[in-house]
Amino acid sequence: MLNVTIALIAGLGVGFLIRRRDFLLKYIDVVSIIFMFILLSVLGLSLGTNKEVIKNFKSVGMYAVAISITSIIGSSFAGFVVYRLFFKKSDRGKN
Repeated sequence: MLNVTIALIAGLGVGFLIRRRDFLLKYIDVVSIIFMFILLSVLGLSLGTNKEVIKNFKSVGMYAVAISITSIIGSSFAGFVVYRLFFKKSDRGKN
């Protein structure tokens, strides 16, 4: 956990130093997407080489599907509620 905190603080410091350099900021999105794909690939590689995960894939996979579906439904519902409460313009009183 300490490594994650140090990396986050280091990234914050670098971001603070380059905040006014527009030519660097326009590439941040591309770089972050590339690193996200690298991270997901390494995670998949480590899961694929784990014999225990592969052996129990059916039961673990069903839990993962259930958690994913309920997360999507819950996030969608929360987004709908937040939109209705804070962002939708009210039609009341326009008669």
